[in-house]
Amino acid sequence: MRPLTGGGLRGVWGTVLLPLRDDDTIDFGRLGEQLDRLAAAGLNGIYAHGTAGEFNTLDGDEYDRINELVAASGVPFQIGASHPGAQATLDRVRRAKHLAPGAFQVILPDWVRLHDDEAVAFLTRVAEEADPVPLVLYNPPHAKTPVPPALLSRLAAAVPSLVGTKTAGGDRDWFRAMRDAAPDRAIFVPGHTLASGLALGAHGSYSNVAAMSPAGAVRWYETALRARPPAWRSSGASTRSSPRTSPRCKRTDCPIRPSTAFWPRSAAGRTPVPVHDGHFAAPPTAPSRWPAAPLATSSRSCFRTDPVPRGSAPPRLWLVSRPLHHQK
Repeated sequence: MRPLTGGGLRGVWGTVLLPLRDDDTIDFGRLGEQLDRLAAAGLNGIYAHGTAGEFNTLDGDEYDRINELVAASGVPFQIGASHPGAQATLDRVRRAKHLAPGAFQVILPDWVRLHDDEAVAFLTRVAEEADPVPLVLYNPPHAKTPVPPALLSRLAAAVPSLVGTKTAGGDRDWFRAMRDAAPDRAIFVPGHTLASGLALGAHGSYSNVAAMSPAGAVRWYETALRARPPAWRSSGASTRSSPRTSPRCKRTDCPIRPSTAFWPRSAAGRTPVPVHDGHFAAPPTAPSRWPAAPLATSSRSCFRTDPVPRGSAPPRLWLVSRPLHHQK
């Protein structure tokens, strides 16, 4: 596919989960089913090897095989080349570059905290290896090296192929500072903070919600996009669905007025799920069946397999990488 640009990177991109068998090997049959459902849901694209894909556990052959399946999905795709070690990140870029993803998602090396100069040197080296594929910098909350606006400004100036960031987001002042630091770069937030993120200036989400309900995540994006101030709407964004109105949110700090909601297709006749963050995962009346892709509900990181029966209501929003002390 064509390389993504900061101005063209928008919307909801669905994460590819890691389905595991009882012996801790990857179930590539279920992975293929998952990709088929994600591809048919109307997402702006998909991406592999995020946190939910447990990228840190993959060997080279597994990494390559997943990439081949993702590239053959028929929809725009990005590939995560992240690894806690810098050399492993470079190796993953080399292994996947021939597939021509829209972008490589990378984290900063994560064993020790980096100085700003080291962060710039690392990302510059990765960009040289990835050329002409652009980069998206993934900076999760638990990263050893945070990327505040000042560092993002340096990275954007040093690495022109850096087209966006994947981050947890922040308050209104944080979004303003990030836009000022790199005005032509896309800012993406997690799927469960999509509504407030869009209202504050995010350009889309790398969506964990899409792993549970890909069509629902698209509908939520379109609804939230209509609800945010017109001046912040992206000219190329999709708004195919008509929003339905629900009562105003009771949060006094909620930036969205009026509140809007969407109904998952399988939840017809039930209480709507408010678009506001934090409410999505726990609707007042849970649907009896969720319109989800085949879920990977086990964690290789924890050496644990804990499947949830297909079609049953998930107990929480995050179904991958459960801690060892998790109780059913």
